[in-house]
Amino acid sequence: GLCGGRGKISSRDQAAARIQARYRGIRVRDEQHKRNAAATKIQAVRRGHAVRRDMDSRSWFQKREASTALASDMGEMKQRMKTMAKAMDKHDRKTGEKLVRALRKEDQSWMHREADAEEERLKHIKKHTSRRRL
Repeated sequence: GLCGGRGKISSRDQAAARIQARYRGIRVRDEQHKRNAAATKIQAVRRGHAVRRDMDSRSWFQKREASTALASDMGEMKQRMKTMAKAMDKHDRKTGEKLVRALRKEDQSWMHREADAEEERLKHIKKHTSRRRL
């Protein structure tokens, strides 16, 4: 046993047993509290879903129509964004070409190097360079 088989528990062992029991009790109550909080959260989410479902008086057909309309609007918006991206790339190329022409008009050799560098950069501009995700 605890005291080497004598049958008597020392006050030190009794104190240790009380501390351990109290620690175990606190730990069990804390775990139970966490489980209760999780269950409450699940119940609240489920109730909220049921209330929102019951408050929406539209039929499944109306909901499907709304979803289809939204998808169509999103497609149109994506198309407008692509068109705008093309226009922006075209503007970037024109501005770069103007810069190259202006630099070529000057007679200084460093400006020719700058013009060559800009011209090389313009060759690598692809469609939708900065807007590849569209």
